[in-house]
Amino acid sequence: MLRRAEPAGYEDFVAGRYREIVRFGVLLTGDGRLGEDLAQEGLIAAYRSWHRLGVPEGRPEAYVRQVMVRAAMRARRRRWRDEVPTGELPDASRGGFAGQSCPQAISTGGGRVRVPAGLGKELLDLIVASDRAAAERAHKD
Repeated sequence: MLRRAEPAGYEDFVAGRYREIVRFGVLLTGDGRLGEDLAQEGLIAAYRSWHRLGVPEGRPEAYVRQVMVRAAMRARRRRWRDEVPTGELPDASRGGFAGQSCPQAISTGGGRVRVPAGLGKELLDLIVASDRAAAERAHKD
């Protein structure tokens, strides 16, 4: 694969503004490595668009920061962001919600189900409605 020549002014921009861009990434994420990843993502986007940004009217740093903010927002929306790896596996001998407080119990077509305390009411209602619909379909057949 042939490599194109670096766009004029891009290397100077990166050399002159890299530390500030990484600092902005750290500010967005609260983590040095993630901040640098965001900076790299923004600089790659700037490289691809340098034909528009490298002109005197172009604002490459503003463009890079906008890309970084959007990337940080996408990362925050990911559902698994709060998972933390652990060195110890949970005890498999305790089934279900053992050890958790379960003050709520609901009756469904299949019996009573214990619900963890932190489960939201909307989700609980959805589970109940889904279970009832399944029970109704089973009785029709």
